[in-house]
Amino acid sequence: MTRLASDHAHRVVGLYGDPTVSWSILLEADLDVAAPEPEKLRARLAAAIQQYPHLGAVPGIETADDLPAVRDRFAAQSYERAAPLVRVAVRADPPTVLVAAHHGALDGLGLLALLGILLDVPVSSAATGIGARGGGKPFLVSAFQRLAEALFAPPGRIVPDRAAPSAGDVFAARHEPGLRLGAPGFVTAAVRATERWNRAHGARTARVVAALGASR
Repeated sequence: MTRLASDHAHRVVGLYGDPTVSWSILLEADLDVAAPEPEKLRARLAAAIQQYPHLGAVPGIETADDLPAVRDRFAAQSYERAAPLVRVAVRADPPTVLVAAHHGALDGLGLLALLGILLDVPVSSAATGIGARGGGKPFLVSAFQRLAEALFAPPGRIVPDRAAPSAGDVFAARHEPGLRLGAPGFVTAAVRATERWNRAHGARTARVVAALGASR
């Protein structure tokens, strides 16, 4: 089952994007109470994977003394075939739990649900997904449209700040007060940040295209 789960996860993202990137999604939770012990986290994770075998093999729980380094590795490191599709790290002080998963196994709402299982508390989101609505267009039609767009009307790019590209993702952590922003607000903020960045680096921004993942 572990190999089947891994093959399925890799096959899912292979339909929609670059199969050479890590396809790792992450969720970092700062806790108001002491973090669970690694043994308890692993037991809860094992029970969840027994119930949801598409999550693959049960991983070990890491102790994250250097949380930024663990976060970077969880994001950049590829999920090898038959390897666990979920990664979990815990830090005692300040209490933090970091959860990552292959995007072919979980989406963002699934990652929230898994966090709730690990902490043994309800964790939810105001996001409602798209319900029973269909995609509107067949997959192949949408794929060819995206290909034509990339070839003949490519969207704007974020200007790099260095000549040689670096490997992996780049993270910037910033604590903000709780707010209800929603997808339109996040997209607007991302577009404005892109325009400001490009302008500061002497480039104009062509049209910006945003891709949003939606759950049912």
